[in-house]
Amino acid sequence: MIEGKLLPPKPSILVTTIGISIVGPNNFPECCLPPFLSVSHSHLCNVLLFLKRENLLYSNITILEDNIALYPTHGILDVIMSSIQHLQDTAAVDSE
Repeated sequence: MIEGKLLPPKPSILVTTIGISIVGPNNFPECCLPPFLSVSHSHLCNVLLFLKRENLLYSNITILEDNIALYPTHGILDVIMSSIQHLQDTAAVDSE
């Protein structure tokens, strides 16, 4: 867990652990990104409450409502969208 027993982390932390590279033109529309990148603050809150209630490893966490409010109602976090790398050279993909 990030920040000890305080969850969820601020969205700005996630950009250090999630990287997205898109091969093709810039300005890739958000609707074409995979749905697993979407987040909902209500789902996030429900999941944390479930884990706290049902999983001993999470029983002592503190749920930070202020941090939950930083997540979108539904969609992809701005910090993730702004960190997407656009690779126009398909040869670069072969090197990864």
